Amino acid sequence: MLLADCVPIPLVADMSPEAFDPEELGGIGSPADVWSMGCVMVEMLTGVVPFRGMQLQQISRAVVDRRRTPDVPEDAPAADVLRRCFVYFANERATAAALEHALAPAPQATERPIAATLPAEVASLVAAVERLTVEKTVA
Repeated sequence: MLLADCVPIPLVADMSPEAFDPEELGGIGSPADVWSMGCVMVEMLTGVVPFRGMQLQQISRAVVDRRRTPDVPEDAPAADVLRRCFVYFANERATAAALEHALAPAPQATERPIAATLPAEVASLVAAVERLTVEKTVA
């Protein structure tokens, strides 16, 4: 598929409840961005835009009136936090920091010298060979 063949999809599908009804639901803030980011992640995981095929008013009614949320795949990375991106009330929604923490890569183990991973007898033999190599190089 070429980029020119793609039809732009309005960002309406990524709108949070408070984005549809800011006066009633307390205004728009960073929790609305978390909702939108969750929608983008669901689309990346599934290849399907949330609320695909629905018009603006249908999406608004689904999100605000019926409290419908995008479906998060069970096997999604950090699925529990991703689901919390779609909590109806903004002040109860996951934060960007919680999402970042849940998706952060695991820290890498620090590298240790090979000798540190070997049994003591083998490690002492490796050390002796290293000494001989150094002695020959210096001589």
